[in-house]
Amino acid sequence: MKWCFSWRSLYILFVSIAFCYILMKNSNLYLNRGFTVWFHLIILFYFLTEIEFLRRSLVVLGLSVTVGWYFALWNDWYEHGRFGHILYMNMPNTMMSLMVDETGHVVNTPDSVPIKIASHVLDVLAHPGITYALWRAHRRDLSSRRTVCDVITVQTVVSTWVLSRCWSILHLIHNGHGFGIFYAGYDVYNCHDLDSWFAAYIGETIVYCGYVAILIRRWKKDTTTKHRLE
Repeated sequence: MKWCFSWRSLYILFVSIAFCYILMKNSNLYLNRGFTVWFHLIILFYFLTEIEFLRRSLVVLGLSVTVGWYFALWNDWYEHGRFGHILYMNMPNTMMSLMVDETGHVVNTPDSVPIKIASHVLDVLAHPGITYALWRAHRRDLSSRRTVCDVITVQTVVSTWVLSRCWSILHLIHNGHGFGIFYAGYDVYNCHDLDSWFAAYIGETIVYCGYVAILIRRWKKDTTTKHRLE
């Protein structure tokens, strides 16, 4: 009698069940957490399962997360003169306590300088750094000589965009803001103004418009080639 599942399939099933169980029992891991936290949770799941589609999707998602995040930081600096304040205000408590006072404002003290530098280093590693590492891992798979065409597909683009919208819908409803597909509020991130949310969504939209443009261009090219062969 032949088994319906391979050992790898059973392992992935076990990890998936365990992962979902942990999340169900610890809602603080994903509720009122930034979208970057979701991004990192999926990375953890990928490292445990090595599902190739997840790696490709994470590259697509990582670029949009990175661009959106830095658009938010730039907006806070350009509009309000606060360089890196959103970053400092959302670091772990042990680090934040040395950079932010009791009123929620960033301080400039000798003790805060090395922590701010460390915050930027960690920020680069957690956003563009890990995205680039995933891309390099994808490129190193020489067995199929994968290129950007394998990364930016209809499946990866649609699934990551839907995930982003699910994050917004969940946090809007969870925090009593009603239904919507673009979250903006004070429940997830510590921030002084909400306009950086809109800057982040502009950055995300630009990235996804780029993805769609690449897909359309590829479709036109494939269609033209097909007609020539006929």
